[in-house]
Amino acid sequence: MNEIFLEEKMTHNLLINKIFEQYKAIDKHKITSLFLSSFSSKNLNWRSGLSAYAIMQTFPKHEYTLREDNSLNNAFFEKMSPSDK
Repeated sequence: MNEIFLEEKMTHNLLINKIFEQYKAIDKHKITSLFLSSFSSKNLNWRSGLSAYAIMQTFPKHEYTLREDNSLNNAFFEKMSPSDK
C-alpha cells in the first residue's frame, strides 16, 4: 500500500484528492485480512485500516473555498485559546 507523504504546506483540496487516490488503490481483501490477523497477532495497528476504509465508503468528495465574508471565521479564531491557534 502506498503512503501519503505530507508536504510542508498542503492545501485541503490536494489532501482530499490524495486520500481518494489512496482509497481507490486499496485492496479490500488485504485490509480485511490484516484486520482479522490482528486478533491472533495482537498487532493493533493492523486494525486501523478497516475503519479508515469504512469511513471512506461514505466520505463526500468536496472542496474547500474561502467565504467572501470572513467575519464568522475571524470571530471563531478570536475565541480560540492561544495554544490552539
